[in-house]
Amino acid sequence: MNGYSNMNHYFLEDVACKYGLNEAIVLDMLFRETEWARAIDVDPLDGHYWTLHSTDSFTKLFPYLSERQIQRALEKLEKHGLILIRSYGMTPVDSAAWYTVTNEVYGLYGQTSSE
Repeated sequence: MNGYSNMNHYFLEDVACKYGLNEAIVLDMLFRETEWARAIDVDPLDGHYWTLHSTDSFTKLFPYLSERQIQRALEKLEKHGLILIRSYGMTPVDSAAWYTVTNEVYGLYGQTSSE
């Protein structure tokens, strides 16, 4: 177990039915983290609020998912236009990337866009 083992994970049932359970769980976490960045008034980049994660941080946040399951969930979310992934000056060997949700996700959560 890791230090995150007592975290509660949530998801929208509609998202799980349409895109998959793993995708719904990962998307919910990214949505909440980008909303937190907006709430504390972090400067948006490219009109979005972002959260930074490495492969290691994702596996710690989701100890019940394999690294490959997390990668597939992120790829599927990006393919369906629900998230954006950027490197923003990180080195090619760094596994960290910046993640944000798209306007479509705000609609899924019954909220208005972050822009």
